Amino acid sequence: TRAKNVAAVCEHGYIGGMYKTFELPETAQQPRKERLAKEIIDLAHYYKSLVGEAKNATCPTAGNTQAEDLKDKTLEEFYQFIGPIAQQEYSRSGLFPSVTLAQFKLEGAFPLSRLALSNNNIFGIKCHGYHSCSSGWSTQENYGSGLVNVTDSFRKYTSVEEGIADRTNFLQENPRYEEAGVFSATTNKEQVQALKKAGYA
Repeated sequence: TRAKNVAAVCEHGYIGGMYKTFELPETAQQPRKERLAKEIIDLAHYYKSLVGEAKNATCPTAGNTQAEDLKDKTLEEFYQFIGPIAQQEYSRSGLFPSVTLAQFKLEGAFPLSRLALSNNNIFGIKCHGYHSCSSGWSTQENYGSGLVNVTDSFRKYTSVEEGIADRTNFLQENPRYEEAGVFSATTNKEQVQALKKAGYA
């Protein structure tokens, strides 16, 4: 996806990938040569545009802040820390900072939960096949008939900043959020309603 490609440019400064090999004998018809040439040029323009996005403040905020270092902060002090990061995430996704802060307050269970302190996971995002997770966490789920106690696995991040950026990636990479109108919302209320509609409990 474009979001993943931009993230790759942000992290590495380039995009790595597989390249198809085209057999183009000298006897190939000219229209086919022109078509392939156009595809190559279009691909080059696409990658160039990604680099442009990465340079125009659409990259996730880098950092190495540990949740453990923030555990003694007041809620206002934590908002002062997370606010600028939420604003930068808004610039690359359209996720309102106010919604980001509200989700943190809800999921992080301020003061910071054990999950947040251990995994730098302040949004309570479950594993869902992520490359780094930890298991055995007790949590509650609402399946429509009330809260149920369950044990599940949650994502583990190297920093709070990585966790905040991954929350954006998680929402962008799951089609149901776009289909529910999360990224087309024009107010924070609309965005919260769209998140609920998409199934974000």
